[in-house]
Amino acid sequence: MIDTLLRKMDVSENDLPYYHYGLVTVLETASVQLFCIFWTAFRNQLTDYLIFYIIFLLMRKYGGGFHFRDFLPCFITSILSLLGILELLQYIRLEILPCTLISSLSLLFIFLIAPVPSIAEDFTTEELRIRKYKLLHIIWIMEVFIIFLAFIKQKHLLHLFMITLLFTSSIMVAGKIRIFYYRKIITKEKTDD
Repeated sequence: MIDTLLRKMDVSENDLPYYHYGLVTVLETASVQLFCIFWTAFRNQLTDYLIFYIIFLLMRKYGGGFHFRDFLPCFITSILSLLGILELLQYIRLEILPCTLISSLSLLFIFLIAPVPSIAEDFTTEELRIRKYKLLHIIWIMEVFIIFLAFIKQKHLLHLFMITLLFTSSIMVAGKIRIFYYRKIITKEKTDD
């Protein structure tokens, strides 16, 4: 179906793989987001989802993390993670100070281990430095926002920030572990040759 569409758009044969990849990525991302929007609207948690998604998207864009190679595991994990996070949000009863501290420490941890490229990405040192610089700005904005939420005693939003940042941290750690083992395997293969 995508190939037929691309042929009708008169895309050159050399550019076909790029357009194909881009369209598939957009469709896959849209399917996850549409499912999440419908599910959270049904459960009256659409605002929580949108806040989660904005925080996660900003951290993920510049911080990186674990990426699956195929769509299906990514789709299932994304859905289950979101449902788990929103369900967990119903049961957290931490006070403002612990939430603020955990959120702030999570931001610090994210900054320290970021950026975490996928194993398919090959960034230059300069590109990684730029990503870290942009992430630092986002982290400062989020830290100010977290302090503001603590000041106005918005426990629910602090809980949401805390869970989202802890989730993002775990994805980044998983990405670092994957890169470590991937490089170890590549090094072993090179020494075996």
